[in-house]
Order: sequence, then C-alpha cells, then structure tokens
Amino acid sequence: MSSHLTIITGGNRGLGYSLAKTLLSQNHSLILTARSLEKAKQAAQSLQSSSASITPLELDVSCQTSVQSFITSHLPQIISQNSDKFITLVNNAGIMEKQWDITRSTNVIAPADLSRAFIKEFEKSGRKGGRIVTLSSGLGNKGCQSQETLKLLADKQGKVTVEELKAWKDTSDEQETAKYNLSKHLVNYLTGLLAEEGKPFQISVHAVDPGWCQTDMGGPNATDSAESGADSTAWLANLSVEEGLQHTGVVFKARKELPWRTMDHA
Repeated sequence: MSSHLTIITGGNRGLGYSLAKTLLSQNHSLILTARSLEKAKQAAQSLQSSSASITPLELDVSCQTSVQSFITSHLPQIISQNSDKFITLVNNAGIMEKQWDITRSTNVIAPADLSRAFIKEFEKSGRKGGRIVTLSSGLGNKGCQSQETLKLLADKQGKVTVEELKAWKDTSDEQETAKYNLSKHLVNYLTGLLAEEGKPFQISVHAVDPGWCQTDMGGPNATDSAESGADSTAWLANLSVEEGLQHTGVVFKARKELPWRTMDHA
C-alpha cells in the first residue's frame, strides 16, 4: 500500500505528466487533475500502474469557479479519507498569456487559494505533516522583472500580503513573457508567506524552478527534458516532515536553493 498521496494540478501533460510518471514509479497514489474530466481520465489511463492508484478529477485553474468547486467538493474528502498517507499538493498548472488577469488567475490566485484551502483542511481536522510545492521559473528571478515591479515590492519593505499578491496589477504593455515572469516572481513571494501559514500544521511550502523544459510551453528546442524538470518536485514530495520543514519557504532548482531575490538572470 502506498504511504504517499500527491495531488497534481495540470497532470495530463508536460511537467505534470512527467511528475506523475516519476511518482508512480515511487509508489505514490495520485489525484491527477486537468481542465476537463475526460483529459484527466485519458492521462490516468495511459499512466495506470498496478502498484498505485490514480484518481482523475476536473480542475481548471484558470477558472475561479472551478477552483472553488474543487476546494468545496473534493479537497475535504481527499484530506479526510487519506489519514494514513502523507499528502502533497503540487500546483503545477501554469500559463503564458497576453492578458494579465488570465495569467494572474492561473499562476498566482489558483495556487494561493488551493494552498490556503489545503492548510485549512489540516487545521479543521487537527492533522499534522504535509507539503505544498508550486512550480515557479527562472524567469521569476529578480533580473527578469521590471524596475516598476521591483520598486513596488521594495516599497512594501518585506510586508506584502497574500491578498496583495493575488490582487497585483500590471498595467504595462509588455508582451506575455514579461507577464509570465511577473507571475512567477509573485509565486516566489507567495511561497514564503504560505510557509508561515503552514508551520503550525507542519506543512512545508516550496517552489521549484524546473529549468527550460521540452513541453508545450517550453518548446522542442528547450535544453532540459520534462523528466529532469520534474526531478526536484518529486524529490521534495519524498522528503520527511522534518526535512521539509528545514527548507520551508525555499525556492529550489536542481535540488538546491535558488537565490531568486538577487539573481540578475533566469
């Protein structure tokens, strides 16, 4: 019987699919979500392993109604019915879009809301020991942000809140890459804030820069395979409670801490 359960958003393709394959080989049970139940079922069928179970569920992280439906209809049961398993939430699904509101909803608001709901379920049940991992990017590093963004965050003097990150405005005319960069910079800040919220329940919170991977978003010329991009997330999902808490709030790349606040490049 598996002792680990991992929830993967956007698990039907790309990094999420590669992560699912890796974790199945390590005997994790999975909750695999996709924008449609049919896509989730197709992915689950192609991944199906006799040694661990896969439950496909619908979750469109670009749609706040879908996110809230998942939080109310599925998350409480997932937590309560798996008291014998160590549960990890992986906020994998992401998007690169021209419209900031869509990018923000998918890359910032959904991970924030899902993570907080995950923590809340632990609080309600009195449960201790869990993990949250959100996919970030090297494009979220300091050197990939506009001077306006860096000044606004500096003016907060380290006191930015989760609600402020969720409501962050971007009024620039920059292309979608810059908006993606901003969303991942905010994810890195979000990771630190959620780490504090998770500590009372021994939930460690991390982000991962997977590198430039050969996925639909990364393209065929990317330098890293999807399998290698999933490695750090799989590694984090297997850490003990104590090991996770030692590194809570940290952004990782290739299993090492990433100094994203000071790096001048991706």
